Amino acid sequence: MQRILAVETTTDVCSVALGIASCESGVDWVVESRVAPREHNRLVLSLIDGTLAAAGVARPQLDCVAFSAGPGSFTGVRIGASVAQGIALGLDLPAFAVPSSEALACGMAAVGVAGEGRRTVRRYSRPGWLYEAEYEFGRGAGEVRCVQFDQLLQGDAPCDDQRIAMSAWFVGMVALAREDLAVSAERALPLYVEGDTPWRPAG
Repeated sequence: MQRILAVETTTDVCSVALGIASCESGVDWVVESRVAPREHNRLVLSLIDGTLAAAGVARPQLDCVAFSAGPGSFTGVRIGASVAQGIALGLDLPAFAVPSSEALACGMAAVGVAGEGRRTVRRYSRPGWLYEAEYEFGRGAGEVRCVQFDQLLQGDAPCDDQRIAMSAWFVGMVALAREDLAVSAERALPLYVEGDTPWRPAG
């Protein structure tokens, strides 16, 4: 049996998921999510504690930790990374830095809105800007392949994460399907793209 804790804090949604995988029943998920802009640092640890308590799992029983690594909200990405690194370091667990666009693509496949073939996945960055990546979709949530990693583009095109709320469940699904993403806690770092900062020089 494998127990994975996943965290999503890169959007306005603060989400935690616990996946319990077994050969007999596949993966059972317990998910807690809150739409709480700029409150992730206040909520995330209590959501983790509540999710673990609901499943009857103690932190030392975890096998790995995953987090949505971005690109995304600068502060949100760092909160998720810090929480995941702290838990992984404290318990000597592997960590998964899951690309946020891949988590969303996996979720789109899981809920049946992606279809098959290549398509663009867009996520909101900030007013007037978006992230755009290319994915190849197969028949199931586990058949998602990145063709082109995120680029930061200027524009106001409809974004997929405004149609489907990001969830730690999506992050956990990618981690379970992508063992190659597992690294030691100190190497589980946020993902950024060039020019992706809300700060601008004064004057």
